[in-house]
Amino acid sequence: MEKIIPLLLSALLIFGAGCNGQNPEISSVTDSGSSIISTEKEDNDVLYKIEDVVKSDLLWDTQTLFNTEIEIRDENIDLGTNIQTFKFKSAPYQTLENTWVFAAIGKPMSKKPKNGYPAVLLIHGGGGTVSAKWMNYWMDKGYIALTFDVFGHQLDQNLQRVDNPESGPKETGVGSNLDGVQKPYDSWAYHAIYNAIACNNILRSHANVDKDRIVVTGNSWGGYVTSLLSGVDKRFAAFAPLNGCGYVYRDTTWLKDGSFGGADKQKWIELYDPSSYLPYATKPMLFISGLTDEYFSTYNRIQSATLIQGKAFYSQRTNLTHANWLNAEETYNFFQHVLYNKPTMTLVEDILVDGNKATLQYENPTFNTVYFVYTTSKDADSHQWVWESVQVEPTDGVYSYEIPENATAYLFELKTSKTLSQSTNVVIVESDTQYC
Repeated sequence: MEKIIPLLLSALLIFGAGCNGQNPEISSVTDSGSSIISTEKEDNDVLYKIEDVVKSDLLWDTQTLFNTEIEIRDENIDLGTNIQTFKFKSAPYQTLENTWVFAAIGKPMSKKPKNGYPAVLLIHGGGGTVSAKWMNYWMDKGYIALTFDVFGHQLDQNLQRVDNPESGPKETGVGSNLDGVQKPYDSWAYHAIYNAIACNNILRSHANVDKDRIVVTGNSWGGYVTSLLSGVDKRFAAFAPLNGCGYVYRDTTWLKDGSFGGADKQKWIELYDPSSYLPYATKPMLFISGLTDEYFSTYNRIQSATLIQGKAFYSQRTNLTHANWLNAEETYNFFQHVLYNKPTMTLVEDILVDGNKATLQYENPTFNTVYFVYTTSKDADSHQWVWESVQVEPTDGVYSYEIPENATAYLFELKTSKTLSQSTNVVIVESDTQYC
């Protein structure tokens, strides 16, 4: 039986309010014992608002989509306390008049803030699906968490990933790299963004969600979707792509598997690559990844970040493995800073260069140690770069380092702990090399 989403969500908030013997009015500590930062705030301002810009030739009819009430069906798959699984009605696909996408939404145990809970949309990558573990990570931090299957799967009663016969495009492992440009409404990118917009609608219809504090993060191909989405649905307050970025059509990882429209490559780029949408991104974004990520290159991420108009934050790390959202705590600190003006992020400005000396410029330090990270690699493929890291001692609070003569790229990494750090963006030393 089909339902309208507000009915299911209202039931979800009533169900399980006192489960596990916990009082949701006083629960403010996660299972691991880490405190949740209070989300109370007297006003509803969100940081870094700037004048919005909209792409004139969007593939998605956002004027209609933003005002569409989303139909849902309860799926009754048990993912744990305060999590409800369902399918929502989505776009047509090939011979299907409509598709139905598997999803789940979860409510935190903590007391609801005055203006409602913040909410996060979670977009998984290749080989993934709806993850209760990822949802609980955010629910424990006081966020309503919603996630959907990106590649045409669902969970069965044994929580195994199986095919969803009602879905749109299926898992290919290469996103939209194999999609042609003649039928863009059947492309994986079109459906991924359409479904993310639908999920935003679902969250915005939720009586206990603060509509001004809905954010999105995605890892790997989910980071690609998050990057593309940033230029399409600016109703989200902030974006945090993990690993994924734009310019995938020139990334050596995907060149071996993707056709990128073949002879219509330029049209493919215009339709499907985040680089065509990032110039319209006006909300704050956190670009987070390991410098040695094997799937999305450092150079393409650098170039992607320079396209946005909104406030950019960086966590380009020497020790983060691919799609490792569990050790990407910077994402939570970033959202808390943007949504509630919390002093959880260092405000990192551009590196000041005087001769051969690089100086870190920053405000509101949240870090313990600073490292100058650089590479002398000359390989055009930035996946192959080898990075060196040197701790920098401050002089009267100033962190400076002499740029090695043979350095080809460098940055400052600001570590708060072993698994938590921010950074500057990566600086490429002037060169005639065409990097990728």
